[in-house]
Amino acid sequence: AAVGRYSEAMDQYRVALTAHRSSGRQRNEAFALLNMADIHSQLGQFQQAAAALNEANALSAGAAEIEAQWLVIRAAAGLREGRYRAAWTDATNAVVVGGELSTVRTARARGLACAAGAALRRHDAAASNCAAARDASPFSRHVPLWLEVRLYDAEAQLRFGNTAGVADGLDQALRVIETAEASADRWRALALAAAARAGPPRAEAQAGLTRELET
Repeated sequence: AAVGRYSEAMDQYRVALTAHRSSGRQRNEAFALLNMADIHSQLGQFQQAAAALNEANALSAGAAEIEAQWLVIRAAAGLREGRYRAAWTDATNAVVVGGELSTVRTARARGLACAAGAALRRHDAAASNCAAARDASPFSRHVPLWLEVRLYDAEAQLRFGNTAGVADGLDQALRVIETAEASADRWRALALAAAARAGPPRAEAQAGLTRELET
């Protein structure tokens, strides 16, 4: 079902991309390509994601909002591929480049830096980004972002060996996932909860595997 929704979204973005190209709206064309790159990476199609990112980058023309989104999408792809250093660099650069242009995008960048930093054992920097991402993503404002950040934070806590409370903290996330029928997120949340119950050091070893369930 999740793959079907991705396919439907991809079809919509392709239609939008064609329309934007035919009318010369390069900014909208770039964002359509970035949305397509994000879906490709969620499906594990990393070569296609890289190609779409390259096309979008060529259209950025120095626009900060396009560059910031490009960095966020590339950071997410890097995290999914296990390229944590590249993901960390892109995510932290996205925070700098994006500034106050979009609180949602900056919160997502912080969440990515939270997970990537934890994988790199940069405890203080990761914890700071985790806290900033949580503060910037209240449930009442943007539920998908709230959920994304909570999963990144849970992964980071598992890598730090802080298993206490992680499973309980995922309960609300799972309730939201069930309501939204977000099956890929559901399996990832369940895997994170199982890793927390396993306790350290198995939790840390399993934390990096949970994202594979997205694809």
